Amino acid sequence: MNKPTQGTWKVHRPSIGEDQNWHVTDDGDTFVAHVYGFNHSVDEQSRANAHLISAAPDLLKFAEQFMAELEANNISTSRHAAYKSYDAMGMLRILARAAITKAKGEQL
Repeated sequence: MNKPTQGTWKVHRPSIGEDQNWHVTDDGDTFVAHVYGFNHSVDEQSRANAHLISAAPDLLKFAEQFMAELEANNISTSRHAAYKSYDAMGMLRILARAAITKAKGEQL
């Protein structure tokens, strides 16, 4: 898979012309995504979706760093399970790996 657009992504709502959608751009204002609402309207759901998309690089970076810390520090999920009725650390590891895999377009 190719790497995604690097840098910070931000959300804009154009105020000119007939472009009724949210734009997600990178630091250089290159388009990453257009987010449309129902009937191409600019609504709260499309705004929330645009902001979620713009957070993708940060969320991926967090998940990758989380996994790297677990692996670098050899944090075993089994030792945490003894203190709780469920294995919270193991669940976080599964969720992080699934998010990284999905973000990179890979398969589990």
